[in-house]
Amino acid sequence: MSRVVYFDLETSGLSDRAEILQIGAYDPDTNDAFERYILPKKDIPPGTTQHNGFELINGQLYQNGDYRSTVGLKSALIDFWDYLNDLPGGAVTLTGHNIFNFDCRYLFRGIKSCNLVGPFSSVIEGFSDTLPLFREHLPYLANHKLGYIHEEIVGGGFLEHDAVCDCIALSTIFDETGLEDYISDHAESFDDLLQEDNARIATKQRLSTMTELMNHGVSYNMLRRMAEAGLTMSKLRSIWYNEGGCSGLEDYLSEIMDNGKPRVTSHPYSLGIILDAVSHFV
Repeated sequence: MSRVVYFDLETSGLSDRAEILQIGAYDPDTNDAFERYILPKKDIPPGTTQHNGFELINGQLYQNGDYRSTVGLKSALIDFWDYLNDLPGGAVTLTGHNIFNFDCRYLFRGIKSCNLVGPFSSVIEGFSDTLPLFREHLPYLANHKLGYIHEEIVGGGFLEHDAVCDCIALSTIFDETGLEDYISDHAESFDDLLQEDNARIATKQRLSTMTELMNHGVSYNMLRRMAEAGLTMSKLRSIWYNEGGCSGLEDYLSEIMDNGKPRVTSHPYSLGIILDAVSHFV
């Protein structure tokens, strides 16, 4: 596996519309840290301020009451690329806590919006998420939040929800546990995660066309399965009109795929709910 660099982001919230506020990274081999603060374009919700201490005051960014000098998102990302590119040893594995479900989403959105996918793919070999690693190798802990793990393993506290402090805390946990050799077990390549992120966004877009079906009994989880199968409202209508109406759509939804599972569902009750809901829109 390539060189491990610890990585963390702080954002203005948890939604897809949230903005990156801080990029942090730490290279344990050189003891070299990276940090940039980004001025958001929108207000920071009070709940975010309570969580990570960031707030906008008179158009300036503050963290726990302290002013932070900021740059634009693209400038911060270019500086981050420069930092990674200057590290010895070639492309790195960005390693962080719960990054597959959180940080990677915002990083990919940022580098895509700034047309920096190519440059970043040359300096990042992959990503590794330490949350499943610690769940596997430290199962006796009451929970696997970063702050709790650090308190139990290292002792003492640190400034949680500061990107650089989170990175350094994560590094010290590995120093204490000696679990570095397992980082590669929970790694995915840059290209694979990028494809997964693109697929996630496409699924969300397809799902958004079918939300009216929820008013007729279709659950959100079922809608997500339908969207993952490539369905949209217009495609549902097309199948209904061109493939024999209700029975044709039922056959399409329940068709057994190469993996031995139905395209969406073969459960009669679930199929009945979907077919009844779609019938209101054809």
